[in-house]
Amino acid sequence: MTIQEIKENLGVDITSKCRVRLYVYLRLLYTLQEKKTRSISAAARDLKIGHASLLNALKKEKIYSKTKDYQLLKLAFKTGDKKYVIEYNNLCELNTKLRVRSYVDQYTRNAPLPEVETVIKFERIKVLNKDPLFLVCENLRKKETYLNYKNFNEWTVQDWDNYFEIIKN
Repeated sequence: MTIQEIKENLGVDITSKCRVRLYVYLRLLYTLQEKKTRSISAAARDLKIGHASLLNALKKEKIYSKTKDYQLLKLAFKTGDKKYVIEYNNLCELNTKLRVRSYVDQYTRNAPLPEVETVIKFERIKVLNKDPLFLVCENLRKKETYLNYKNFNEWTVQDWDNYFEIIKN
């Protein structure tokens, strides 16, 4: 696939200077394809970025290949079908909607927690079956406690006991 085909079929201009994962993954896939016949420097010139960025992405390719995001975009790149890019965008949107606030500094401690936006019931059930921490977040969202401001990694046994007491009431 050429850069122009990627732009036409997938609706993504990979030559733009952007660090969004969608662009990074598609640039990597383009480089892997071009690496077979041309040098990485030539591919970097086509993409209008430095060759070091492509070398860095190539080093991380094993890590990227384990993610569902990368697999979806790899399918989109191979088939030239935009439906995989749309599915990727939906997956990213769902992840951002369900993201738990994990860091609260001293200036925002009194700020209200952002509520988890309403998601289609089917999506919510799908996530609940996969991620038990999402269920904890949903239960805490209904009640204002000190646990709302604490990262899950910092929870102690006492915090979990308090959480179960809150659930019972």
